[in-house]
Order: sequence, then structure tokens, then C-alpha cells
Amino acid sequence: MTQQIQSAFQGKDATTFEFDGAGPIWLRRLCGLPCGFGGRNEGPSRARGLTVLDTNIGRFEADGLTLAKKEFDGDSASFVWSAGDERIRLESIWTFCTQTGLWSRRDTIRNTGREKLTVSRCLARFPFAPGRYEIYSQSSRWCHENQGVWQELHHGGIVLRSEGGRSTQGGTPYACLREKDSGCGVAFHILPCGNWVIKVTACTAGGDSLPFAVVELGLSDESLNLKLPAGHSFELPEVLIQALPCGQPERAAPNLHRYVQSNYFTSAKQTAPVVYNTWFDVFDELEVERLRNQLAAAKAVGCEVFTVDAGWYGAGEGAWSQQVGDWREKRDAAFQGRMAEFADAVRAEGLGFGLWMEPERNFASVPAVKAHPDWFLLGADGCYYPDLTNPAAYEGILSEMSRLMETYELAWMKVDFNFELRDDPARSEFAHYYSRWYKLLDALRAKFPQVFLEGCASGGMRLDLNTLRHFDGHFLSDNVNPVEVLRIYQRALLRLPPGRLMKWIVLRSVGQRIPQYGLPLGEAPVSLVTPAGTGA
Repeated sequence: MTQQIQSAFQGKDATTFEFDGAGPIWLRRLCGLPCGFGGRNEGPSRARGLTVLDTNIGRFEADGLTLAKKEFDGDSASFVWSAGDERIRLESIWTFCTQTGLWSRRDTIRNTGREKLTVSRCLARFPFAPGRYEIYSQSSRWCHENQGVWQELHHGGIVLRSEGGRSTQGGTPYACLREKDSGCGVAFHILPCGNWVIKVTACTAGGDSLPFAVVELGLSDESLNLKLPAGHSFELPEVLIQALPCGQPERAAPNLHRYVQSNYFTSAKQTAPVVYNTWFDVFDELEVERLRNQLAAAKAVGCEVFTVDAGWYGAGEGAWSQQVGDWREKRDAAFQGRMAEFADAVRAEGLGFGLWMEPERNFASVPAVKAHPDWFLLGADGCYYPDLTNPAAYEGILSEMSRLMETYELAWMKVDFNFELRDDPARSEFAHYYSRWYKLLDALRAKFPQVFLEGCASGGMRLDLNTLRHFDGHFLSDNVNPVEVLRIYQRALLRLPPGRLMKWIVLRSVGQRIPQYGLPLGEAPVSLVTPAGTGA
């Protein structure tokens, strides 16, 4: 017995689920790409089924999961599996968008037993028919985000993952699989809540057959040890799936943009003001008279917001990066405690006032860490981050961000994230942390709807679909080379919508000194800067 759900394109881009009575259910075709072994549910267990689950009571995949319920309703399908003598229930909801051809898959694991369950892996699985495949993925590092490449899947496997609690450090949560002979392909997008992983494995099929290509993806299983009490459930990251027209990722992007704009950004601000940011003048050296000159120039060229970047805060000693977490104004530098007056001057010129801060990074010397050590956890480089699962810490961070918005009547806040969280002591791969972080951002946007909330993470080190929908916009990259920025932006559009990615234009007159971080402006060389890079 077969139940088929056709895409808007019909024919070759169809997705087909197949099941036989009370037996298992499997994919015969996904977005036009053949699955299974000749469309049959055959092959080793590691190349069958729609999920893989590892727990303290056993490993469950393929025939180890019993189909308890299946339902097809218009453009959606839902399945429920039981495992471990019905102590585990896994629910999977697939929803198809006829306008764009995208599938959304949402899985939830439930502990239906009487004792605590420990989950060390729970990944969505997509087994594709034996064939010759290649993989598109993107590496991502500071100033070199979204660097895409195709590579052949000869044997073994390819593992993509995020690093250190930053969702696009190391790679991006996006991959494409393409069958080399036919050119048919499919793209996967994870909406991460914590660290993520994508595994693509060439799995031998037996005999002289070509190997299966098995895609497994979702919440990272590198250090996962998720505790699920009896009666509790856990929602896994949403996965979006779409066909690659002619096997080309760029031809799939417009449908992704339409889908995410209509499903995730319906309540987001429709436009972004033109903003001037102080950082690339002379970095954290803030002099009021120099800033007044910049304000006049920003107004003259049509900027609508004037944002003061790092360097305005910290009552202690040391560089701006050592004062992060102390959101009191400097008394002996910058505005000398009178930033509100400068904010009034900005508004008097008809511009909104904006401010940079980094709420997740705190040094041991700052007042909040000293007063409330139980609010913070140790991250990388000796920095501390708030334990947002602690209600007091959550309210403390929310309160401080709110105070800044109210005190300076902000029109814009740039929220940065310049370090790694390191390891998750809760062993949830930061899923618990990020669920609270997103809740905090949503609370801020509801409380201060007039403030444009810009995300940043050393540029684009936490720039994914899930993070983006909790901000009004997100910074693309710290790279200001115009040629390289175009490349970074172009590849970002394969997985992110346009109109919500913030970019800097950094212009200087020929013969002017080019500031170099760490050097006084008077010691900086006079330079002529020209675009460079591959092909230049």
C-alpha cells in the first residue's frame, strides 16, 4: 500500500512515502531523489528507517522502531514510533509547502516510561539509493564565512558540525546532496538550537552494488547526554528539505527565501534604517568631538541611526575586551559618564541613537560576576557566560539590557558574541541554553518594539536561520573587503533570506591613514587599499 504526496512541481520532484500494512514506513523518493534499495525497504539497518536513536536502554533504528501511528492529511504527514517496550515514543511531523516545494520536519522524543531516560543521539535519517554522490557544504571562520565547496562521496563519510556553541563557527547548518549521473539533488537546512551535526555516509549495500548515501542530521551527538525525566518530552531542531533544480543550490535559494519570509519573519520589522557605526573610525578610541564630526557627516549622507560601538563602558582598568560585562559608563575616558547627553545630541540632529554590547561574555573582574558567581559558567579564554537556565541569571541579563535601552532611549542595539561557550555542563549540546537565549531575545523585542535588535558574533559566527528569526537583522561578516563581502553575501543567500543581513561600507580618501587595531592613529601607515582576492 502506497501513500504519495506530490510536490507543486509534480513528477520528478515528488516525495513518496511507502508502507505495507502494519509494517515499517520508508521513503521511496525525496524531492525527486530515489531512496531505499530500488525503492524497497532493503539494506543494512544503518541504511534504513527515518531516524536513529541511542539511549541508556539501547540503540533504535530501522526495524528496532515500531510504527504505532501514521497519518496523511492534505500536505502533511505524521508518524509515531515506539521503542524500548513502549518506554520511548518518537513523533515526526512533516509539512509540505505547495507554494515553494519545501518540506519542514519536526521531531519530538517523549519518555513514556517510569524512569529517567538518557539520550546520547537522536538524529533524523534520510537513506538514499545506491549511486554516485557529491556533497556541497560551507566552511566558516572569522572573516571567511560561507565558503562553499562540492566534494565527492567516494567512501567513508563526511561530518559537518558547529564548534564551541557558535552555530556557524567551523561550518554552516546546511548541506546539499547531488546524484552525479542524474544531477538530481536535495538540500537540507537545520534550524539549530544548540550545537548541530550533519553526517553523510557512504554505506555499502552488499555485493558489487554502489553504496547508499545516508544523511543523518540534527542536534550534535558529540557530547550529548540529555536527561529526560519520566513523562517529559524534548523537541529536536526543525529541518527544512528542498529540491535542487538542475542540481544547483543557487536555483533553490529563491524558494527558500519565500518560505522563510512567510513562515518565520511575518512579525519582523519590514525595513532597516541606514546606520552609522563608530568602530572602523579608530576602533574603541571614542573622543566626543571626533564623534560630533562623525555625527555631522553621518547626517549629511543620510544615515538614520548613529551607533556607538565598543569602548564606551567599564569602570575598571584594561582594554575594552577586558571590561566586557561591566555596562557602567567609563568615567575617565570616552563620554566620562555623560553618554546620555551625546545621545540627546544625536536625536536633536534627527537620528536615532544606538549602542553596542555583549551580554553573554563577562570577565571575572566585572561587578556582576563578583556579586553573583552562581549566575555564571566558565567559557573559553577565561570568560564567563550567564547560566540562563537559572531564573535569577536570566532576569539579571534581561534587566541589564532593558536598563540600557531605557536609559539611553535606544533606537538600535548591536548584540555581539565574541567567544566560545566551550563545553555544555548540562550535556545538552547547549540546547537548554539556547532555548532560554531565544526566549530572552523575544522578550526584549516585545518589550521594546521600537528598538532594532542587530545580532553579531565576531561577524557571522552565529548566523543561522533560527538565530536570525529572533533578531531584526544580523551582521554578515567583519570582513570589509568589498570583493570578499560580495562572495560571503552571495553564498549566505543559499541558506538565508536577503534583507536581514547587515553589511558595512568602509570608505576612506586616498592618502588617508588607515587605522590599524592596537596602533595610535598617528602611527598608522598611509595606504592605498584596493580590492583583492581570488581572481583579482
